[in-house]
Amino acid sequence: MSISHQKQIANAFGIDEKYIKTIIKFIPSIKQSKVEYEIVCCSGPRCAKNGSMEVLKTVKKELGLDFNETSSDGKISLRTQSCFKKCKDGPNIMINGKFYHHMNKDKTIEVLRNIK
Repeated sequence: MSISHQKQIANAFGIDEKYIKTIIKFIPSIKQSKVEYEIVCCSGPRCAKNGSMEVLKTVKKELGLDFNETSSDGKISLRTQSCFKKCKDGPNIMINGKFYHHMNKDKTIEVLRNIK
């Protein structure tokens, strides 16, 4: 669970973030993310047929990161996943568990600039 999600949950319930962190420690199936934004790009063959290579290049260029890297400030991590099983909606990007579908270069730039 990303730091930004922890903040959102705490705000939604009107409680201190420390309580959310404590809950995470006691529930083994929930993992705490060290980064604020975890970006995962689909690198599966169907997304590739729909133009994901352009999206992947755009993500790397906009963030100044390569895959399996974390930004120097520790805020953003970038990785790929072979397939999200959402091929009809591809190319796909997932940011903190939220999917963005039918991505192209312009949509990718817009989404990434909103999180920087």
